[in-house]
Amino acid sequence: MNKSMVLLLLCIAIALPAPQLQAQQQRLATPASTPWFTIPDLSILANSVAITSLVGKVYLDNDIVNPRLFKVLVGRDNFTANFHELPIEIEGMIFEGYATGEFTTRCVYGDLIAATFIFADGSVQSVYPGDPGSRPQRGAEPMRRLGYISDPYGNPCVSGRLITDAPEYLGSSFLLSGAAAYARALRLAETQSRERFDSDGNLIGTDRVLSGDVNRYATASAFAGATDKSIEWLDQRYRVSTDVIYAPAGQRVDLHIQQELRLDKKPSQRQVRMSHRAKHQHHLD
Repeated sequence: MNKSMVLLLLCIAIALPAPQLQAQQQRLATPASTPWFTIPDLSILANSVAITSLVGKVYLDNDIVNPRLFKVLVGRDNFTANFHELPIEIEGMIFEGYATGEFTTRCVYGDLIAATFIFADGSVQSVYPGDPGSRPQRGAEPMRRLGYISDPYGNPCVSGRLITDAPEYLGSSFLLSGAAAYARALRLAETQSRERFDSDGNLIGTDRVLSGDVNRYATASAFAGATDKSIEWLDQRYRVSTDVIYAPAGQRVDLHIQQELRLDKKPSQRQVRMSHRAKHQHHLD
């Protein structure tokens, strides 16, 4: 620290109370950010490319659990809301989001939850929902996304292909249910109904008693139990599976921004490669 800075701090220490002095020292120690570029709210970054597949799970109860993530690469030929081209200092932009599927229309919704910008000098900056410039909250629900994607025609749900195992499940369930019903009918054929009465001759119940072949009854009972267990396993197996809507990588999508993205540069900002900053004093090594 040079002499002029020391004198400045001494003057501030005499003039300011302790809390204000600490705040002033923190401001002097922390280099200020330089506003570099702004992607306004309501911007549209057109002609972007999904570099991963869009796999949207279909959630029947709207409770989104472990959705599939995707990434979108933003090219140089994008425009913002005011039709200003992106600055040449920005080398690349990658957005990340999660996908959900729409069963009826066979399409994928994509919500953007993070973005990374790389400048020409190697500086890196990432933005997330809730960073400075975000929209005011609507009631008690905060904005949980930077924006969403659409197809080149503005449809906010990108068309895809339905992948489901419903036919296999329904076919297997039908066969097993039929087998279980047939086994029960065979078992029932080997029994007969016997009524029970009390001492006054009143009917108090009805029992099924074995009246046929015991081997056929045992075989039918074993078959019915096996099919019931198979149905139980099948239900558990398909209860955890979900239908998905799949759109392959390479889709052309537009990014609809719902939060002002402030790209500021700091002197101490991280860079892709930091080694060129190091200054070695070879005579001291």
